[in-house]
Amino acid sequence: MAADGLAVSRLTKRFLVDGRTVDAVSDVSFEVAAGEFFTMLGPSGCGKTTTLRMVAGLETPSEGAVTFRGRDLASVPARQRNIGMVFQSYALFPHLSVFENVAYGLRLRRTQAKELARAVSEVLDLLHLSEFADRMPASLSGGQQQRVSIARALVYRPDILLLDEPLANLDAKLRLHMREEIRGLQRRLGIMAIYVTHDQEEAMAISDRVAVFDRGRLIQIGAPARVYSDPTSLFVADFIGKANFIPVRVIKRDGTTADVTMPWGGLGQTNRIVAARPDEDRLIPIGSDGLLMLRPEHLALSDGAGSFAGHVKRVQFLGSTVRYAVAVDGVAGDVLVESPRAIADIREGGPCRLGYSDADAILFERPRP
Repeated sequence: MAADGLAVSRLTKRFLVDGRTVDAVSDVSFEVAAGEFFTMLGPSGCGKTTTLRMVAGLETPSEGAVTFRGRDLASVPARQRNIGMVFQSYALFPHLSVFENVAYGLRLRRTQAKELARAVSEVLDLLHLSEFADRMPASLSGGQQQRVSIARALVYRPDILLLDEPLANLDAKLRLHMREEIRGLQRRLGIMAIYVTHDQEEAMAISDRVAVFDRGRLIQIGAPARVYSDPTSLFVADFIGKANFIPVRVIKRDGTTADVTMPWGGLGQTNRIVAARPDEDRLIPIGSDGLLMLRPEHLALSDGAGSFAGHVKRVQFLGSTVRYAVAVDGVAGDVLVESPRAIADIREGGPCRLGYSDADAILFERPRP
């Protein structure tokens, strides 16, 4: 770890629920570099917010350690960690003006009046809030209130900015705008940011690295493009983006290449294999059942050429893409195909053929019951 970075080591948090012990976070380890935008991503209840709160000092770990710049934070109270935190609920004081909400942390630190006024004015200007300084929170829009929350977290120049689902209460269009504002602000300030979200698109769009959580465990960590294109588990493959899973049987295997029988009777091949359980042999045995993952954008759709036949059930225009839902023999549910434009001669209710490149198909071992 770099001398100015954050290290989370084997972090575990246990709670007592209905008389039994539950691991909300289990043996989580990762590092965040200075100036990095790091996102913890996962479904509700997966442990990402609890992990964030342990970094902030708002929860005490049952096991493990949080270290910043080489210093163990176990004995450092939350108020002394110099961490700025932005909550989903904004958490603004309704009886204080925008200026006083932002100034609150500085007043607790007994900052001199002149320095306080300078710091608050500077951060309000940075977040385009200067004209609202005398307003009360109730008179602001949701996006403006969230900017006030961010300003309050930044005004005392924290070493780390923590953001817990900060855009969850905003409408879709404003979410897009605000996530770009947050990312741009983080880059300009060069501050370390740790962000929590369940929104995959949001995480992929703004992060330097993404950590995917499931049931209290850190499943995979890496750059967004790498996590999307090379998922190391069936959970990540299914959770990140959209994916088709074709049931297959492995009939031949050579290193990382496998030949499989497809559900409609044809043969397929892939040169990318991932076991469902990382503690086992990554090479799936011959004769075993597998799932061949194909992203919708990696499938080619036509009225003539292609590896296998299908029947077009729906065509959906989504603006930047056109999505086709195709019924294929032996596959439960629709096979989704996405194209940047409408494909000639493909119509709802009509036949089609689908094809894919071996390099785009990933074979996963089918989980055992």
